[in-house]
Amino acid sequence: MHSSERFIAVIASGRGGVRKTCPLRGLRSNVEIRLRFPDGVVFLSLGPDADIETLIHVVSKIVKNTGDHKPGKKIHSAPHLQEAVELARVWFRARRCLFLVDDLWDANGIDGNVLYILSEIMDDGSRLVFSTRDDVLAKEAETNIPFEAKEPRGREARQVLQAGLEETVILDKKSEDALNDILRVCGGVLLRLGAAAAGVREYTRLVTGPHEDALSRYNNDLKNSQTSLVRQEVLQYGPVRNVVDASLHVLQKRWDHEQHEWCAMSIREMHLSLCILKKQQVAPLLMLQRLWDIKKADTNRVVEVMKTLNDVGVVELQYRSDLEKNFPQLKVHDDILDILVCDADDSGSRHLHIWRLLGNYCPLELNEENVEEEVEEKSAQNNIQKRSKLGWLCC
Repeated sequence: MHSSERFIAVIASGRGGVRKTCPLRGLRSNVEIRLRFPDGVVFLSLGPDADIETLIHVVSKIVKNTGDHKPGKKIHSAPHLQEAVELARVWFRARRCLFLVDDLWDANGIDGNVLYILSEIMDDGSRLVFSTRDDVLAKEAETNIPFEAKEPRGREARQVLQAGLEETVILDKKSEDALNDILRVCGGVLLRLGAAAAGVREYTRLVTGPHEDALSRYNNDLKNSQTSLVRQEVLQYGPVRNVVDASLHVLQKRWDHEQHEWCAMSIREMHLSLCILKKQQVAPLLMLQRLWDIKKADTNRVVEVMKTLNDVGVVELQYRSDLEKNFPQLKVHDDILDILVCDADDSGSRHLHIWRLLGNYCPLELNEENVEEEVEEKSAQNNIQKRSKLGWLCC
């Protein structure tokens, strides 16, 4: 990578699901880090679908997030990345910030040279940290911090999984065997372990009897889950598919037990509908309301679905703070999104989710309470419509 006093690249590389993103988020909330970078710690997600246009939007957003809203519109409409960077440099010239960029790829015109252009935004005291799974970028970096899976049956992996029992128990042989089977499927990958632990936790709330029985029930779901993958490009995600299927299975049991008659879609269908997202894209509440065909007055029920899916680790529930309010949004891990796209394509349901979303879009009356949400909605709507016109989603 280009060496510069202003630009220090620290790459957290590793395969999907080993939680490279978590340390970056930890830096964002670390008190010492915030003291060292008093003018702002900015966290941004890109992903393999990002392109130069995305980066221009990112530059506009980081200016806004650090306190200067005025030039944001001008930067956003800049025709070239270099022009956007030059406009942003005026704001950041005397500010010491930490830029955290998650999931960076050498694709769609983004490469080491583009990163060097981005670094021109920064003051001498600012730093850029980014994570990647891209071998090209990883080899070019001055510093490479590898993140690997945990030992499949090691102490840390067991602790993560047993946390789903919500209490310390002594396992009998049946439960111990079940735990070892689940650990084998998870393979030490934290994404799988977290989802499996959440699925076990759901069973502790559903079953009567000892909590350790939840391990056996969840293990049975794992064994019964679909293991044959149709598409070659997602073969590597087989264990993730098994864990996701098992976790959704127990979640559907809870959902059916609670009798959510107000929703026509099953919890699996709502999860599958997230196949329309791009990698690293977040889905705001109002977009999900339209995607899931839930009445406008029932935003609390949309949040309920979001929290329910988050409970078993198949999505990540985030909150975007703006104007002293928190707006809920969902994000799907890239590995899980690959599976959703594959399943939706194979079932022929992908275009149905797209057109339901587009059909439910209509202008909202702007007021002080939803103006910020509406901005995000328009961005999401434009993104979906643009991709639909290009035929990326409707085939």
